Amino acid sequence: MKRIMVAIGICLVFASCSPYLINTKGYTENHGDLKTSWVKTAKYKYIADNGDYWKSPTEFEADGGGDCEDFSAYLIYLLGPDASMVVIKTKKSTYHSIVRYDGKYLEPQRYNYYYDKDDLNIIIEYNYWTFMAMSTLGGTKVLRSF
Repeated sequence: MKRIMVAIGICLVFASCSPYLINTKGYTENHGDLKTSWVKTAKYKYIADNGDYWKSPTEFEADGGGDCEDFSAYLIYLLGPDASMVVIKTKKSTYHSIVRYDGKYLEPQRYNYYYDKDDLNIIIEYNYWTFMAMSTLGGTKVLRSF
C-alpha cells in the first residue's frame, strides 16, 4: 500500500508540473518584449517541410528557419505564456499558423504585420503550454537525429 501511495504522489507531482520545470534540455519560460522577439523571429527564412513536423525553438535556430508552425513556435517561445498559436483557414482554403499576443493577431514571419480578427477564419487556438509541449515533445527535443 505504501508503494502505491508513493507512486500516486510521484504521478501527481509530475502531472502538475510544466514540462519546462522538469526539463533537462534548457527550455525556460521567457517573457520577451514584442518588438525584440518579433524582429528576431522575422529575420529567419521560410523553409517548407515535407509533412507536418513542428520544430522546437533550437531546431528552428539550427536550421535557420522553418515553415509557419515553426515561426509561430519560435515567436511564442520568445514571448512566453501570454502568447498562443492560432491556426487559420485562408481564403485559398489552406491552413496557416499565426500568433495571438496581447489581444492582437501577428504574422510571425513579417514584423509589424497584424491581422484583423474579423477577417480571420480561426480553426483552433493552442495556448502556450500546449503548443510548446507539442513542438518540443514535452521539452525533450533539442536537435533531430539524422
